[in-house]
Amino acid sequence: MAIYKGLRSNKILDTCLCIVKNTFAMIQKTPLKNTLYVLLLALVGAAPLNAQVLTDTFTSLDTTNTWEVYSSAGANDPLVGSGILTEAATVTSAAQRSLLISQGTGFNPFATALDIQLAGLTLNSGGLTTTGSNQFYVLVGLQESDPANLTPSGTYNSGNYIVNPTFYNAAGGGAFAISILANTTGVSLSIADYGSSNSTTSYDLNGLPTDLSITLDGAGGTYSVSVEGTTFTDGGSSTITGSISNFALSASSASKLVLGAINVGTVTSATVATLDSISIIPESNAAGAVSLVCLLLLCVRCRKRR
Repeated sequence: MAIYKGLRSNKILDTCLCIVKNTFAMIQKTPLKNTLYVLLLALVGAAPLNAQVLTDTFTSLDTTNTWEVYSSAGANDPLVGSGILTEAATVTSAAQRSLLISQGTGFNPFATALDIQLAGLTLNSGGLTTTGSNQFYVLVGLQESDPANLTPSGTYNSGNYIVNPTFYNAAGGGAFAISILANTTGVSLSIADYGSSNSTTSYDLNGLPTDLSITLDGAGGTYSVSVEGTTFTDGGSSTITGSISNFALSASSASKLVLGAINVGTVTSATVATLDSISIIPESNAAGAVSLVCLLLLCVRCRKRR
């Protein structure tokens, strides 16, 4: 149920699931169904082996297989209640943070493009006018290339999975992050692109978004971010697109996923972010497989009508 609910939050997947359902129904009606099943499964199976699916509606917090939690001295560990994830700092000093870090390392947009859906986001906006902001972010990447250091018992520092280029300069490291920052002057969305070089691009929003829909295509070098519940102030659009210029990993590299809430500078109200659900679906050859099977079915039907 939890996985199904997470999938349903992705509008693109609704269409794909309908196509798959109808395709399998059509396959059942043809004498070549066994051949078509084998072909479909073979093509779907051609997706990258390290691509990872994650859906979580936060009915509980799985710290055995799915997540690692981290909190600084002035923050609480991420917690779950009533289907809501809460990440909260408890004091107003800079860099106090609460992080949820994937134990899995298959979130690499250079292996296959990633579709990330975040639903039910809230973030307080008590930051100082000029020196502080409340920040929520989603980040993919890794601090270093040594996979032995990526587990919770490894030697890497969990607390360094924040939006700061300093922590991704080790050999094989890099990160790409999408942040929502709020203070008393307004709300913005920030894109951090860290690798051999580092860049940050900010876009003003007309208010806090409730949902984020993100596509990261490392091989294509592009990203897109769509917001719900608000629009961007420049042009009133709900979507921005851009290039991934600095972040770079090999297709076989490990890559973490991180959800974080942090005080950026000193704030007047400690950062508190909540989230209803997250869904991460790697794009694969599944859509192509369905298309090919549909084409074969069309050929079969044409032959039967002769």
